[in-house]
Amino acid sequence: VRNLRRARKRAEARGEGDDAGPVHGGCVVLIREDCRLHDNPALQTAAEVHPWVIPLYVHDDADPSPWPVRGAGLWWRHESLKYFDASLCKLGSRIVYRRGCYIEQVADVLLETGATALHFNRQLEPWHIDRDRDLEAVVTQSLGLQVRSFKANVAAFEPWEVKQK
Repeated sequence: VRNLRRARKRAEARGEGDDAGPVHGGCVVLIREDCRLHDNPALQTAAEVHPWVIPLYVHDDADPSPWPVRGAGLWWRHESLKYFDASLCKLGSRIVYRRGCYIEQVADVLLETGATALHFNRQLEPWHIDRDRDLEAVVTQSLGLQVRSFKANVAAFEPWEVKQK
């Protein structure tokens, strides 16, 4: 929360308060396990709707997962991100990397860039669902920005969707 207040003050000092910027400014897209250009609804929608897009990867120091990625898994994630970043570079973009408290880092990037929207593909694990709800509350209520989440997993339906027979 303290870092969020600091980021807000820095943005206000630059003249980027709540009233600054166009209605359809840029968009920050969270990169998670979805390191792909095709079949990435958050990235595709952001590119279609917003004048600029910033792909953001945050390494959460306090990962809520009971099985956080460690060891070789971190190496594979690094390699995936490196390959995805190379794909983005061919399109004139780059991944912004941050490390720390997930919500604070996302809020900092939103305020520093002057983005007006946040897009992400949903993760289905309960601990990530809770974190995403907290993130959405901070971004919409505290920052007053638009948040959109997208169904992007290969599951036929999400756990909260009612399946009709």
